[in-house]
Amino acid sequence: MSFTLLVYSLVLEHPFTVLPKSAFFDNFHHSIISLCLVGFGAMLAFTMTLAEFQLLQNTSALTIMILGICKEVTTIIAAVLFYGDELGAANMSGLVLVFIG
Repeated sequence: MSFTLLVYSLVLEHPFTVLPKSAFFDNFHHSIISLCLVGFGAMLAFTMTLAEFQLLQNTSALTIMILGICKEVTTIIAAVLFYGDELGAANMSGLVLVFIG
C-alpha cells in the first residue's frame, strides 16, 4: 500500500518540480532544516503512539477516549487563542455536545 501511495504521489504531485521552487528546499541548508523538522515531528508522533499503547496496557480504553477528547478540545482552544480561528454556533454546539457526552 505504501509503494502504491508513493507512486501515485510522484505521478500526480510532481514533487521534483515543485519542491525546488519552495523556500523550504531552495538550498541545501533549508532542505536539511526542513527534513529535520519533519523527522522530529514523525518521532514525536511515534513516541505518542507508544505512550498510548503503554497507557492502554495499564488502564482501560475509556481513559484513551477521554484523553482523546481532551486533546481535541485543547487543539481547538489553541487554534482560537494563537491563530485567531473563530468558532461559530455550530462549532460551539458540537463542543458542548462532546462535553455532555
